[in-house]
Amino acid sequence: MIDIICSVILLAGCFFIFLAALGMLRMPDIFTRMSASTKASSFGITLIFFSLIIYFEDFSLTLQLLITIVLIYLLSPVAA
Repeated sequence: MIDIICSVILLAGCFFIFLAALGMLRMPDIFTRMSASTKASSFGITLIFFSLIIYFEDFSLTLQLLITIVLIYLLSPVAA
């Protein structure tokens, strides 16, 4: 059951990253491209990391992934 839940969350994360890539190609100007790349890819990476947290159930890995999620949300606007 956990495998199915992790797979669904992982596929949702991959879908949002695909939408971010598609937004980079289809948006007309630089500001909407930056918005599409930062928002959708950050959410997609967060979903992928949450699926890893659920699947592995390891405290040290959970802590590392949560710190990485916080850093992604803090630094992705700067990187864009």
